[in-house]
Amino acid sequence: MTKVPFIYTECRESIGFDINLVEKKVNGNSSGVDITGISKIVEGDSRGLDVTAVYKSVEGSSEGMDIGLVKIVEGDAIGFDISGVTKIVKGCSKGVSLTGVYNYSWGVEDFLIQYGTLGNYIEKKDDKSFGLQVGLYNRIGDQTCPLINVWGLKNIPKYLKNKKKAYDIKVTERALEMLKREKSKEDANGFLTGKEYGNGFVGEKK
Repeated sequence: MTKVPFIYTECRESIGFDINLVEKKVNGNSSGVDITGISKIVEGDSRGLDVTAVYKSVEGSSEGMDIGLVKIVEGDAIGFDISGVTKIVKGCSKGVSLTGVYNYSWGVEDFLIQYGTLGNYIEKKDDKSFGLQVGLYNRIGDQTCPLINVWGLKNIPKYLKNKKKAYDIKVTERALEMLKREKSKEDANGFLTGKEYGNGFVGEKK
């Protein structure tokens, strides 16, 4: 690890809160909150909140919130981004992307809202996705529309249904885990009885 306090940092992994007035380079993954004056380069995945005044580059995927002038992501990008000039995502995007000039994403995962003053471009149109583009020039796949471009509205009910299903499964799993823990506590506390119940015995506190 190389570090000049509050000026420059180069490290293998980054976790937590950090401030650098010039540059930060992470050779692996980055997570947490970072404030960087000029540029931040992440060779792995980026998670969390980043405020980078000029330029941010991510060789892996990006998830969270980013604020800066230029952002380039080699993988997928999920979350909320504000870029003063442009944002380029060479994978799929999901969430909200606001740029002062131009937005680009290779594809969309579930949904995407793009605002680019001059234009927005999504190269691949997924029939399962939905979203909105606002700008002077908007294009997703072969669908082009100036000012406002909307696609996939029919996919919204299915998306919401799948989200609810996933939430219900998660709640059920948590409830089962809680019951399992309670059962383990009862067994540990020696809940035993001689009262027969089927082929076994019912626990009753001594």
